[in-house]
Amino acid sequence: MSKRPLYEEIKETLIARLASDQWRPGELLPSELKLAE
Repeated sequence: MSKRPLYEEIKETLIARLASDQWRPGELLPSELKLAE
């Protein structure tokens, strides 16, 4: 079973959410723990 590293999962989450305009300019990003959920 090959699981991706946590940083890869967080990177993909950030890219997807930024591309979908989920966050407004200037808004703080969630913590690493929140992104990993």
